[in-house]
This record gives sequence, C-alpha cells and structure tokens, in this order.
Amino acid sequence: LSDADTYVPPDQDGMGYMLAEIERGADAVGGIPSTALKGAGLLPHIRATVKLPMIVMKRTLQQLLGGALFIISGACGMFRTDVLRKFGFSDRTKVEDLDLTWTLVANGYRIRQANRCIVYPQECNSPREEWRRWRRWIVGYAVCMRLHKRLLFSRFGIFSIFPMLLVVLYGVGIYLTTWFNEFITTGPHGVVLAMFPLIWVGVVCVIGAFSAWFHR
Repeated sequence: LSDADTYVPPDQDGMGYMLAEIERGADAVGGIPSTALKGAGLLPHIRATVKLPMIVMKRTLQQLLGGALFIISGACGMFRTDVLRKFGFSDRTKVEDLDLTWTLVANGYRIRQANRCIVYPQECNSPREEWRRWRRWIVGYAVCMRLHKRLLFSRFGIFSIFPMLLVVLYGVGIYLTTWFNEFITTGPHGVVLAMFPLIWVGVVCVIGAFSAWFHR
C-alpha cells in the first residue's frame, strides 16, 4: 500500500525486499519514506538532508529494542491479505497508519522493517503546510496513546512509543534547567553563554538551508 502522492520507483527492487520479509514470517512490513525533490521548494530540500538517515536509524533501533517499529508509514507498507482484511484502516484517528500499526502490535502480529525499500512522498512546501501536518501527527499520536494505553508500559511502549515523546521533553527540560541555573548564578550574561550551543545549531541550520537552496 502507498499514498497517492508517493513515487515508487518501478526500476528498483524495494518491493521485493518487503515481500522477502513477508515470506520469512512477517505479517506486515514497512518501507522507508524519503523525499520527492522534483519540483520541490526549499523546505523539502532541508528535510531531505536528515530525513532518510534518521528514519533508518530510528526505526532499526525500534525494531531491535522494542520488537517492532513505531509506525508502518502510509507511504509504503505491505501486509498479509488476511491481516489487512481483519483490521483494515480505522477512521477513528487522523493517523490511520499509526493506529493500524499499534493495533497489530497489540494483537501479537509480527511487524518488520525493510530498509532497502525506499519511496519518495511529496513534502510540504510551506511552513503553514508543515505546521498543519505536524499538528495532525501530534494530535494523532496523543489519541493513539489513549486508545492503546495497554501498550505504553510494554517492551514496545518503552522502546518505541515513549522515546518519541521523551526526547522532546528531555530537550526542553535540559535547556530550561540550564538557563535558570545560569540566570541565578551569573545573571543574563550566563543565559546568553548557555544559549550559545542552540545559537550554533541555528547557524548550522542556516548553512544547511543555503546549501539545500543552492544545490536544488
């Protein structure tokens, strides 16, 4: 299965790698959504610099530690026919691919990842579109956590579900704690020094954005 806005290369063997996982006993297999850059603007080029390697590393670790990847993306997924007919895609959330993945995990089905199956979905071209998509993902993630609360403290929940939230909370907590301590001990000057790593990340992002624009 794939989304309507996703390009699946007809001359590559990606689907074959997914089928091989099915033949080895998997009930559902996810591919890797990269970025379609043909006719894309600046924002997709920036995302393309980090999206593919981050997804591969993240979902591979989720497979190894959590027993299953966080999501079989709607951009690229292969399912056993009987499994898909039994559960289908629910309309109770706006992230039906995430809901289906967690439903399969909750019912003991085997979920696998095929890192050599890469497809190219269309990306958002404006910050407004990007915000709408992230808002849908965040709300859908929260709804799925409520619907599948029994999974939260399982192996899958600890290693595949919670890290997606904890990374954000940890980062926010570390920065707020550091800035508060610096303000108490050294004043506003210390806050500026503590923020320097974040400023440097911003500089690197600007350089990456220029590189993406220049090479598009």
